[in-house]
Amino acid sequence: MFEQAFKNIDDVLWKEAGCGSELDYAEQTSWLLFLKYLDGLEQDKSMEAQLEGKPYTFILDEPYRWESWAAPKTSDGKLDHNKALTGDDLREFVDTRPANVVANIAICLIHQANYLLDQQIRRLEKDFLKEGGLRERMTKARLQARDQQRLDERRNR
Repeated sequence: MFEQAFKNIDDVLWKEAGCGSELDYAEQTSWLLFLKYLDGLEQDKSMEAQLEGKPYTFILDEPYRWESWAAPKTSDGKLDHNKALTGDDLREFVDTRPANVVANIAICLIHQANYLLDQQIRRLEKDFLKEGGLRERMTKARLQARDQQRLDERRNR
């Protein structure tokens, strides 16, 4: 699923932006993926708060959210390609914002990225303690596959 999306991104950046290698745009691609992830997280938190009857304050103001500039929707819920900002439109959007707005957005995103990375590290630590490292999990999976194979062979006799 994601493999084709990344290939499409690579193709556009390679052909249209004149990038020489993936390293030329890895940072930008990572940043876009983070913004998309942040939008999904914000939407989930907003829905959760709404279901609990609680208010929710988005980290980013509406014009700066992914759904507003990267994936705006038409009234019937489909992607509005005419309103989505890309290339020069996106550059103009960022360049025409006051410096303090751009700085505040960057600071909010950096704090959110830090928080999300901390959460991910805690989860990885917890999983490591519970399930072991990669080598341990691979060994366990291999042993389970062998056991299953032996059971299948016994049944087929």
